[in-house]
Amino acid sequence: PAQVWSLLLDLCNHNHFIVGSILPWAVINILYWPFIAFFSFIDLTGRPRFLAKYKIQPDKNRPLDVGKFKRAVALGLFNQMVVTFIASYNLSTIITMRGISTSPELPYFLDGFFRFVGYLLCQEIWFYTTHRLLHTPFLYKHIHKLHHEWSSPIAAASFYVHPVEHYVSNSVGALVGPLLIGGHLFVILLWLLLVVYVNIIDHSGYHFPFVYSNEHHDFHHHYFVCNFSNFEILDRLFG
Repeated sequence: PAQVWSLLLDLCNHNHFIVGSILPWAVINILYWPFIAFFSFIDLTGRPRFLAKYKIQPDKNRPLDVGKFKRAVALGLFNQMVVTFIASYNLSTIITMRGISTSPELPYFLDGFFRFVGYLLCQEIWFYTTHRLLHTPFLYKHIHKLHHEWSSPIAAASFYVHPVEHYVSNSVGALVGPLLIGGHLFVILLWLLLVVYVNIIDHSGYHFPFVYSNEHHDFHHHYFVCNFSNFEILDRLFG
């Protein structure tokens, strides 16, 4: 990890703006788009056929509505290119405010681990709260209903959300932990990669045997009135 981090710093010429804004945005997109391409190929072609048995709602999106799919990709592209970049720019401000380290020397494992857990808990609280609010009548009608056009979600619809929702609920939610807890940027990047990965898998529509169960969020899209959290912690506490 230390060698990878040093290489990334060298590629960014140790420039504060590039390291704090461009690098997180680029890393997120490097993870996001190959996953979207992989799942989109399955959704559009139905191949390889043996994966169909892992589809959570097997009777839905067969065949996939191509026009609806294109709209999902277009809005996801806007959110990733524009809204996520704005959030990445905010991260560079947080780095300055909180004195977050960008040094080549990585933190001790336990330090990074406990901060990572803290980020997860902060995001869980933020996302659960904002998601509940988004299901109130006014906010649902004007903002969140767009995302729920997919009652059986696909990976390409993971960021098919109103830009305000993507910024406030998704992006700010991922940055609350680093803002409150601080830490090292390398650990924060790993955290952001996890957030994006979970979002994609939760919306993929497939529960593969070698991946954690994502039926929790798939059922949220199907039933609308349950499973509001990301990591199930607050759903288990409050329903």
